[in-house]
Amino acid sequence: MEQRIPLYERSPDGAAVQRGEVRCTGQGMYVRFQADCPAWSPRPEVCKVWLEQGERRLLLGTLMPEGDRLTLSRQRSVGELNRWGVPNPEQATVAGDEPPPRADRWQRLDALPLQIRDESLAEALRRAPAGGRWRAEGEGWLLRFPWQPGQAFPLPALFCFGRYREGALWFRLSGQGYPVSP
Repeated sequence: MEQRIPLYERSPDGAAVQRGEVRCTGQGMYVRFQADCPAWSPRPEVCKVWLEQGERRLLLGTLMPEGDRLTLSRQRSVGELNRWGVPNPEQATVAGDEPPPRADRWQRLDALPLQIRDESLAEALRRAPAGGRWRAEGEGWLLRFPWQPGQAFPLPALFCFGRYREGALWFRLSGQGYPVSP
């Protein structure tokens, strides 16, 4: 059975613009995701496609330019989708890579209004290098640290929970201060 999921691009002001759709087809123990949409102008250099369901996000892949179109073909196992918390992809949202939040919403890390219960995480945040920023996101928090490969990792206690993009490491914390997987 084939489902069609709208593909959205998020603009810097937070609005979502539908750019196409992703076909989601069950094939036994696998689900095939295929996108074929017109390229838009200005076309982003890299547009990653995410499968979103609630707070969960699973990277499907990168749209590839083919003439005046952008395409994607990816297969994921049903088990992997379940492990990532996306058991019903036909009920999920597909979104292009979201831009970084506006800089004026970010605050210094020492102003984080969160009581961290885990002492190792609290200590890691106290020792974090300068330049770390936070902002509220949903019911939790998003942390951002400028970082480049080869530099010391800013939060070793959160190594497995980091996501690198645009010259920075990003971490999510729940409203209770626990790390959330990317």
